[in-house]
Amino acid sequence: MWSDQKKKSLYWLLSAFVVVPLAIVGFSSIGVSTIEAAAGSSGASWGFNIHPSGPESNDINKSFDYVVDLGGTCVRTDIRWYDIEPTNNSWNQDKITWYNNYINAANNKGLSVIIVLGGGGGMPQWAKDLYNSNPEAFWQDWKEFCAKIAELYGDRLYNYQIWNEANHGLDPINASDDYKLFIYGGQGIASQDTSYRRIINVMCNVL
Repeated sequence: MWSDQKKKSLYWLLSAFVVVPLAIVGFSSIGVSTIEAAAGSSGASWGFNIHPSGPESNDINKSFDYVVDLGGTCVRTDIRWYDIEPTNNSWNQDKITWYNNYINAANNKGLSVIIVLGGGGGMPQWAKDLYNSNPEAFWQDWKEFCAKIAELYGDRLYNYQIWNEANHGLDPINASDDYKLFIYGGQGIASQDTSYRRIINVMCNVL
C-alpha cells in the first residue's frame, strides 16, 4: 500500500519526467522562432505550466517574462486545496493573498490564467479522511471550495480545470466517483461565476 508521501513523491517525479524533457526538446532543439511560428500559424494559444512551489516562486515575474518572450499567452497553475483550506472551514488568508497577487501579476503581463482546482496531489488530509468516512459531506466541502475560488478570483478567470488526471492510478478518489468531482465542482464555480469554462483532463495510458 502506498503511503501519502510516496504517492506525492511519485506524482512529482512523474511530472518532472514529462515536463523537463519537453522543455529541453522544445527550447533547445527547435528554437523559439519555430515555436512562435507553429503557434501563430495554427491559431492556437501557446501556454505554459507553472507550479509556484518551485524555484520560480522567488521571482514569479521573471517566469512570466520568459513565457511572454516565448510567445505564450497563458499559464496553467494549480490552486492547491491544502493551501487555501488547510483545515476544514479554515481559510488561509496568506495563501489567498499570494494566489491573488499571482493572478494579478500574470494579467499585468498580458497572460490569462488557467487554474487547476484540487487534484489528488493538492488534496488536504482532512478532505481525504472525510471522503472515506462521510462521502456526502466531502462532496459538499469540495463544492464549497470550488465556489470559494470562483468568489475570490472569478472576476479575472475564465478557464477552470476541475481536478487533475482523475483517472490516475494514484488518485485518492474512487473511479466510480470521478464524475462527481466535475458535477459538484462545476456547481460550486457556477454559483459565483456566471462566465466560465470548465476543463477536464485525463492521464493517457502509456503502459
